[in-house]
Amino acid sequence: MATSARLAIETEKRQPAYANPILGAVLIGGFGLVLLLISGGKMWLNHLYRSEGVEVIAKVTNSGRIYSSRSSYNVVYYRFTLSDGRTFTGNQSGYSGAPGSSILIDYLSSYPSMNRVAGSDTHDQKRLPLIMVVGAFFVFIGWQAFIVQRRKLADR
Repeated sequence: MATSARLAIETEKRQPAYANPILGAVLIGGFGLVLLLISGGKMWLNHLYRSEGVEVIAKVTNSGRIYSSRSSYNVVYYRFTLSDGRTFTGNQSGYSGAPGSSILIDYLSSYPSMNRVAGSDTHDQKRLPLIMVVGAFFVFIGWQAFIVQRRKLADR
């Protein structure tokens, strides 16, 4: 009896500080997957705007500054009308304009409610590939950690 109690105490001492090492590997890989999905989605959307986007002049309806607890940023609100008479509105952070002034926007010809200020993708172009690489790295590290932890559990 004393031996099994001693064995239980020694086994308890060897347990890792975290409950499930596979969960950690899945979380690391999941974080990488989220980065890949977000950056890949933005890159695909930028591609759609370049391939089927239509530029049109819109009228600024309002512009203002949004304040949050940590930062503030400009927002422009605009309205544009298509040749068939349909009217759409949109807004974009990081831009401003005087109400009534004109602003150049892009919209997707197949889905005009998807619109943005023309050229607003230029500051994303340098970041998105880097974010994709970092996401792929996290997916790879998470996958490797998952494989190692499964082998450790299988060897027990």
